[in-house]
Amino acid sequence: MKGIPKWVAGWLVILAVAGIGFGLFELLNPGAILELDVEANAADTAARQWGGRNLALGVCAVLALLLRERGAFSVALAGAIAREGSDVFTALVEDQSIADIALPAVMGVIDVVAFLGVLGSAVASRRKKDDITPPTNFGESIA
Repeated sequence: MKGIPKWVAGWLVILAVAGIGFGLFELLNPGAILELDVEANAADTAARQWGGRNLALGVCAVLALLLRERGAFSVALAGAIAREGSDVFTALVEDQSIADIALPAVMGVIDVVAFLGVLGSAVASRRKKDDITPPTNFGESIA
């Protein structure tokens, strides 16, 4: 992962393990992590959907780590940012506890900083290559 800060890769490992672990656990045992105060069938459905969302983002993090490309890291982190943002929004709108707001908020801040780290490594790499000027021959193929 040339140029990508090592701590960003470490953060993606944490997101991958947590996403896949919590996701599978909640898919197979709805309500084990996500406790909802609604009808049993609706709670199971919501818990499974929450598990599936986390599993999907965990798989994206694993693929980013395997591909070792900035674009893949950016996509995985963008998904994590969206997840944390939606969790914070939901917690605020539903007047949940400070703990329900704080955890996704902290994770979201780390996601954003990691995303900016990947973006910064891309900019630094382009400056080294001196290829930041746009192409002038727009009629020709980029290949």
